[in-house]
Amino acid sequence: MARGVENDTIIGAGQRRRTAEPSHRYSLQNSGTGVSPVRQFAAAALPSATNNAAGTIARLKRLGLSPNLCHHARMKWINNLAGRFIVFDGPDGSGKSTQFARLAAHARQQGLKVCEVREPGGTSIGEQIREILLNPANAEMSLRCEMMLYMASRAQLLEETIRPALERRELVLADRFISSTLAYQGTAGGMTPEEILAVGRVAIGSLWPDLTVIFDVDEKTAAGRLNPLLDRMERKGADFHHRVRQGFLAQAQTQPDKHLVIDASPDADAVFNTLLHKLQGTLR
Repeated sequence: MARGVENDTIIGAGQRRRTAEPSHRYSLQNSGTGVSPVRQFAAAALPSATNNAAGTIARLKRLGLSPNLCHHARMKWINNLAGRFIVFDGPDGSGKSTQFARLAAHARQQGLKVCEVREPGGTSIGEQIREILLNPANAEMSLRCEMMLYMASRAQLLEETIRPALERRELVLADRFISSTLAYQGTAGGMTPEEILAVGRVAIGSLWPDLTVIFDVDEKTAAGRLNPLLDRMERKGADFHHRVRQGFLAQAQTQPDKHLVIDASPDADAVFNTLLHKLQGTLR
């Protein structure tokens, strides 16, 4: 018997009748479907993250569920993000930063504490490294120097910001992480995964992301979204960015349990709906 319904009288398979005023916030009636109320709610209300309240309530009533279940089910899912380390990554122009900001705002609206970080940067030292890395004047920078600077910024970010936030059970959202190094300096640049991961183990230690979300988009669409004032990495040309995309997809194929791939070519609302749906199915 479900917690908090000790005063119910069983009147048939999957049905309950109240014999006392309930102490909990929502009804558990389910019309004999044998499916839990939370799963029924998910089927009714979660295909679109932008369902209006009236539509959601109508669907819940058709299932014999109290509208108050909406709040409970949503909170149960979003609370699973507390203390998680999630990376948003993908090619330049994929729209990942837009979705990053939307998920951070959505999580805060549900009462979660969120720590947002970006790479390179996120700390005073990291931001100085970022300026060196992205400055078009530093065109002569070698590939290995580039990789090591990214790792140095990452090591500082982990110790100064990410680790303390996780210890406080905050949701940590990172705009890029080592997945970018593997794609840009690895697949596209020519360094081997073994070289990058060897340095990565020194910089990161045991604190690797719980999940990396890859926002995938073709090069033509991505190019149309970029700011005309390109930084040093964005100026590397179409062939380079094609290899970057392939590098991200290869990582997801190698470790599918640690990656989500989101088609980032539709409009921002559609991408956000897909993101929420896939996160809910993955982070239980």
